[in-house]
Amino acid sequence: MKSLNYLRRLALEARWRLPQGEAEEVIADYTELLEGDARSQRELFRDLGTPREAVRLLDEKHAYYKWLAAFAGLTLCLFLPWRWLFPWHYHQNLSIMLLAVGTAGSVCWFHCSRQTGVAEKSRLPRGLRILLALHVLVVVAVLACSGYIQVLELGWITNSFPFEVARWIGKAFRWLCFLGGSVAFLTGVFGLVWARMTDRRWCAVYISGLAAVVLCNQFLGIIGGMDLTPNPLAISIRFVIVSLMGLVMSGVALC
Repeated sequence: MKSLNYLRRLALEARWRLPQGEAEEVIADYTELLEGDARSQRELFRDLGTPREAVRLLDEKHAYYKWLAAFAGLTLCLFLPWRWLFPWHYHQNLSIMLLAVGTAGSVCWFHCSRQTGVAEKSRLPRGLRILLALHVLVVVAVLACSGYIQVLELGWITNSFPFEVARWIGKAFRWLCFLGGSVAFLTGVFGLVWARMTDRRWCAVYISGLAAVVLCNQFLGIIGGMDLTPNPLAISIRFVIVSLMGLVMSGVALC
């Protein structure tokens, strides 16, 4: 039992610090070494070192620091558009640029360079499918709200709500973006970590979460901006670009 606890901790360290293929080899070696071992946790630490120390002896510092730099950069691409949801300075153009950098960078790291090994040709994990569906739900909700706003701007329907009701509708739209964007941010970071630790296809959760956050950013920029006569065509183009980029790159990440 003590050796199982040691192996669990070592597996987490190995999968975080090492590429997937190397991590699985290390885990297999230690599993064979500790099979039936009755030593206590303290004795294992004394004889083998802590799981972190054991893995640090095997990792290549340059490769690990390269991964940390990639993780920090990809997380920053997700964090900034989420952070800009709150101070009323949305940086819409810069958010779309970060979306392009984040999606391309994550696909290049996890898919093209094979840093985490080839994903198993199996069904998508259930958790991955659930989080992708959640992000799609956020995107659809934001697109529906945007569509309603643009229909009002074009004058196809009239806003027949009293002022107080319309104001509360606007607040509801904002809170939808705040909450939906925050959920997409947290699950996107989780997908990035899990793509490293388990299966590179989890990168699709990061990409779809990033697209959802940027879409929330774009929508809040519309309803909170100073432009009193927004161009519906320009707005539609922004939303199409963000949605297609998230959809296409998520599909690539799942391959």
